[in-house]
Order: sequence, then structure tokens, then C-alpha cells
Amino acid sequence: MGHVEKVDLPGSLHVVIWGLRNKRDTFRYIHRSWFQMLKRSGIPVVWVDDDLKNQSAVSNKSIVIAVNNAARYLPKVPGARYVAHNIDPEPYLEVLVNREHFLQIQVWVESASSIRGVREILPCVYLDEDNHVLFQPWGTPFAEYEWVREPLKARRGVEYWIGSVWNNSLNQGNASMIPEWRDVLSFHGITLRKVPYGWPDNKISYGGLVRLSSIAAAPVGDWQRENGYLPCRLFKNVSFGAVPVGNSPIYGRLFSDSAIVGTSLSETVIQYLALSSTERHERVKFAQACMGQYTYEAAFSRILDQVL
Repeated sequence: MGHVEKVDLPGSLHVVIWGLRNKRDTFRYIHRSWFQMLKRSGIPVVWVDDDLKNQSAVSNKSIVIAVNNAARYLPKVPGARYVAHNIDPEPYLEVLVNREHFLQIQVWVESASSIRGVREILPCVYLDEDNHVLFQPWGTPFAEYEWVREPLKARRGVEYWIGSVWNNSLNQGNASMIPEWRDVLSFHGITLRKVPYGWPDNKISYGGLVRLSSIAAAPVGDWQRENGYLPCRLFKNVSFGAVPVGNSPIYGRLFSDSAIVGTSLSETVIQYLALSSTERHERVKFAQACMGQYTYEAAFSRILDQVL
């Protein structure tokens, strides 16, 4: 498997991450991860809040990363490149040098594969060339040198849940799944423990709890399972030695035979607990090899291919 680690930005271009620098929002973690990745890659980057006073940060040499819920004051600058999540491109196309300078990015879901003319780049990365939309999961924000190669130790104690428990009017979240997940784990002598909102997203704090977890699984809600949504915690947990475990068949598409996907949450846990130490080691090794193309560095390289 080819790994992508170094990211290069040609010429005098620089990156502006627009919005959520000082605002509490779940998407802030995505922006912070972009910022940290670009800093460690040596790419010129600034991160500013969605404020009128920050419009001067965007120039015709900027690659701007932005999201719809923090783009009220996002300026329209000829020559700039925009990498936008859920933002209507039409108001920007009037001033941009060409259409390719506005790339829409969407989290990959199974329905992306049915879009007419879409092209598969990787098993869970698709490009809609006609509309200039790149579908890909966020992936892992942790650089490969931070990954832990040894699998989790076999234990039945605590399963830490790091991240959001949520739902919306369309039932697209995971909240309704959590009670069943807690009961299934309890049956096998494992206690589910959700960490506080805002838990530090770094190797020590995040990775430490993954390493202390019994499984570090990534189960999803019904809508997420049916639509092939890939949660961030799946990639993060694999970064620290977890086998990709969950109730979504799409995990098998991404991680092949290294993933454990049961027909139910209970079956998923039973399959994982039956693994030998050798089997866990081999699955983690293969899963991390697959994940080399799903780092933030790799994701940004694909973005550059489209906007430069």
C-alpha cells in the first residue's frame, strides 16, 4: 500500500482556514486538524474566525478551507481557491478565475457512487468531475509517525467512547444506538464510558484512552450504517492499534478482511473477542496499511490535485 505523508504547496500559495478558530462547534475539530497537519507539513497557513475584520487574510494566493456554518463573512477574491463544505459555489463563481478554483468537498457516503459520471479514486473516495465535488472521509488527523503498531491488549474492562453522541430530525445520528451498544458490552463484562465533550484530540489524551479500551470499536446509527458513513473515530482508533470493528458493511470495503463487521452489535463483539493475539496483530497491520491513503495529508494532496 502506498503511503502519502509529505505535502508540498507550489509557489507562493498559502492556506487560510476560515472560521471556528474560537467558536465551540463540532466542526472546529476538523478545522483544527487541518491546521495542525499543515503546520507539521511546513505549509504556510493561518486560521481565522468568521469575522469581517479577517477578510484581508484572503488574497489571490490563498487556498481557503471553509464550512457553511462559519462563512458569513467569507470574502470572494478573484484568484483565490476555495475548498468548501456545504457552501453554494454560485456566488463565488462570478468572481473566480475558473470553475476549478472552487472545490466542494463532501463526506463520503455510499450514494456518491451512484452519481452520474462520478469517478472512483479509492474505495471510499470519489470525484464528481462535472460539478467539481470531491467525496472522501475525513480520515485520521494523526500523522503516521504517531501511530501505534501494536494491537490493543486483550481485556474486558472499559470501552471508552470519544466523540459525539447526537441525533437530528432526520435520525442521522448515533444516539439511538448507544443504549443497545451499552447493553451488549455489559453482557460481555465491558463498561461503556463516554468521555466529556471537548476531550483533547491528541496522541496522549485520545490515543491513551483508545489503548485502554477493550475494543475501541466504531459502531454507527441506523442511517449512518445504511448510507455507508465513515465516522472519524474509526480512523482515529485504528491509528492507535484498534482493529476496525463496527456494524457498518462499508468498513469491509475500506479495510477488506481486516475489518470485523457483524450482522448485529452482539455478533460484532463476539467476533472480536474470539480473535487471537496473532489475528489482532495481522488485522491492525493490514488496516493501517490501508489507512495510509486516508490521512489528512493524503486528503489534502487529493484536494491540491483539483484546485491547482
